[in-house]
Amino acid sequence: MSEWGTTRVPPIGPRSSKIVFVGEAPGAKEEELLQPFVGAAGKVLDDLLRESGIERSQVYLTNLVKYRPKGNDFQIFYDDARQPKQVLRDGIAEVMEEIMTIRPNLVENGRAHV
Repeated sequence: MSEWGTTRVPPIGPRSSKIVFVGEAPGAKEEELLQPFVGAAGKVLDDLLRESGIERSQVYLTNLVKYRPKGNDFQIFYDDARQPKQVLRDGIAEVMEEIMTIRPNLVENGRAHV
């Protein structure tokens, strides 16, 4: 995993949650704290949750890839032919399993424009 790091950032939140947020991959802050959505996108998410009257502890937070890409460049998870590398395919399968287990009412890709 040297191309994208060795520190796995696990998902957090209740597996009974009705809302799941899926990020692309952890950033520096997420890698440091070992929690998804604690960096810049997390601040935006926290504001949106607060405005919606939803507590962060009520939502499930995960990433497509659980490892921070080198240089925060998500393109590293694709080969030259724009085909997903194994780590991305494995991440997609893992997120699909998480979603199928949790069975939420809402899945959001968590793309914040910061």
